[in-house]
Amino acid sequence: MQIEADRLAAQTDAAAQQRSALQQTDVFDAQLAAERLERLQAQALFQDEDAGAWRALGDEAQRRAGIQQSTANKARERARDALNEYLHRWSAEERPAVLGGDDHPARSVWVMAELTRVRDTQLARYETEAENALREAEFALRADFVGKLQEGFVVLDEQLKELNRNLRNRPFHGQYYHFTKQPEPDLKQVLAWVQDWTPEQGGDVGGLFDSASDPSHPHREAIAQVRGLLMEAGGGESAAARGQFGRAPVGPAPAGTSTERPGNASRDGHEHLSDYRRYFHFDVRMSDRRDGGGNPELLSRRLGKGSGGEHQSPFYVAIGAALAAAYRIERDETGGLRGGMALAIFDEAFSKLDVQNSASALGFLDGLGLQVLLAAPDEKYGQIAEHVDSIVNVYRDGGDVHIDTERIKPAARRALSADNPLHAAAEPADDGAPADG
Repeated sequence: MQIEADRLAAQTDAAAQQRSALQQTDVFDAQLAAERLERLQAQALFQDEDAGAWRALGDEAQRRAGIQQSTANKARERARDALNEYLHRWSAEERPAVLGGDDHPARSVWVMAELTRVRDTQLARYETEAENALREAEFALRADFVGKLQEGFVVLDEQLKELNRNLRNRPFHGQYYHFTKQPEPDLKQVLAWVQDWTPEQGGDVGGLFDSASDPSHPHREAIAQVRGLLMEAGGGESAAARGQFGRAPVGPAPAGTSTERPGNASRDGHEHLSDYRRYFHFDVRMSDRRDGGGNPELLSRRLGKGSGGEHQSPFYVAIGAALAAAYRIERDETGGLRGGMALAIFDEAFSKLDVQNSASALGFLDGLGLQVLLAAPDEKYGQIAEHVDSIVNVYRDGGDVHIDTERIKPAARRALSADNPLHAAAEPADDGAPADG
């Protein structure tokens, strides 16, 4: 009996020492341990104070401890794997020496210290860098993006002015053509904001879109629209797919000739906002007088009506304008043209145009600085001879081909023009209107 008592006493002392050791660890939660012991003792099985009840209580506690130990071991394995992944991905400055062992508390201490270091130093530095990058992006959009749009608007006005200058004295079917532009309704407010922007505003303090929340700002809606378009584009929804931006730009060209184009959402949104041509809708006004009066009509409304010649004339005007823009032809300080070879190639040229309209088309293309290379039937010889520098005649005789080249010098062209009785009859009377600006 005494031996059994001594054995129980020794077990009791060992259990007390083990409990005391557990209570000294950092992971021991005294309140949680007391709550679980209380719930265990409240079960009916353990209400009696006999040896059997205490033995059952010990067995149940040991079973639950085993379950918790298994759960804890799995959690430690996951934590160790996650730590290895972190070290592999981010290359921590100080790798823990206990990484390969089973000292989970030591690893926990290192993880908490690393978390504090990252939060207080690394993330704080990245947050500062992100804020600086945001401010730089805002300044770039204010001073660079908006500024370049304004420069594009100036270039566009100069291109239209040059095109209309060449068109002013070249009537087609008794009418004068004039390129026009109107703001696209969907971007009209943004256009007004960009046009009112001044370089001094580039250094304004505050967020790029702060003004969208200012009810007194004159362009509050436009700024909010830009912000919305950029956010929608970045989020993967193509604004172009919803038809918010109108036509795809093709330069100064007749209305109705351009089409929308799908594309990557963020790229599409950026292109729509940064392309100065998308802010306008282009058309061609046709009128009986140089000043735009006398039955003016827009080409977009005439499409589908009129004769073949009336349809061909706008084609040559549009293609000439597009080529001149593509070749970037411009005038230097002396009025000379610069733009390289600037070839404009036509097959069956002016097939449905009469003498006067053929002359107007050739003169317009030449005035833009384009080098025209055309193929035409023999019957067009008299119409084009006075407007070209060289004529290459190609004859076929059976299997033989003969080529003959004519060089027409300026004096010969002037003589041909003077002898052409159709010029005076085809030219509409000058209304005395001032030159187009």
